[in-house]
Amino acid sequence: MVEDQPLILSTDVEEKMDLEDEEAGPRYNLRKLSELPYHLIRSEMWNEFVEVRLNIYFMITLLTR
Repeated sequence: MVEDQPLILSTDVEEKMDLEDEEAGPRYNLRKLSELPYHLIRSEMWNEFVEVRLNIYFMITLLTR
């Protein structure tokens, strides 16, 4: 069985501050974020899909990373 992937990969602010062009903050699992809408559509989970797409925090995270 495949182990679940976390949504947030790292919350270590110092690790992010070492990178010059990145801002400090949590590091999200971009693959999980980008594939969630696809899987919700394929599984016909329409209510969950609409909830995810209307979630402003999800959209901001997806678009700014």
